[in-house]
Amino acid sequence: MFLGLCNETWQTIAAIATAVGTLLAVLGLIAAWVTIRQNTLARELQLFEAIFRDVRRLDNEYITSFLTMTPEQKTAWSASFFNTVEYLCFMVNHKLMRNDDLRLFFISSGALSAWKLTFDRHVSEKILGDSPIAFCEFKKAISLDR
Repeated sequence: MFLGLCNETWQTIAAIATAVGTLLAVLGLIAAWVTIRQNTLARELQLFEAIFRDVRRLDNEYITSFLTMTPEQKTAWSASFFNTVEYLCFMVNHKLMRNDDLRLFFISSGALSAWKLTFDRHVSEKILGDSPIAFCEFKKAISLDR
């Protein structure tokens, strides 16, 4: 007997303390998982916004100055633009952006159709080279868009 409590009472107190500790640990793990998930979604959104900002900037260059560019500048613009779009398509196709709303927005926004027209008009053999897999993620995304 310790502090006037018998062995059975101490065992009950120990069992309750263990159960409460286990419950708190489980709640802590759940809270950590929720926090990690929210951080992951926030990072995905930030990455999507950064890529889309680059696409908008390059698209604005196309609208404002593509006609006055030299052939070399047009080739450089096309390569920059479609490499950025390729990366965005890679993220969507491989579900690295797990936020379904972002993926659906990208696929259904109509941007792919417009980019396909630009691709067909301006991507030269110089950019594609001899590679049959050039811009394969973009081509895959276009096939999903239909």
